[in-house]
Amino acid sequence: TVNEIEALYELFKKLSSSIIDDGLIHKVFDLFDEKRNDVIEFEEFIHVLNVFHPRAPIEEKIDC
Repeated sequence: TVNEIEALYELFKKLSSSIIDDGLIHKVFDLFDEKRNDVIEFEEFIHVLNVFHPRAPIEEKIDC
């Protein structure tokens, strides 16, 4: 829904402006940065979050 996308966008803005280096952040960043351009774009953020959805196809989860 539109409300869900807006909430995801707000979450994206919040997360993208915070930096916490806990040793795992670079691996997670690389997972989200599908274009490998050192930027997590909103579309990439949404795509990776979709993989974590319980109804996402297993093939998509494996490919990620």
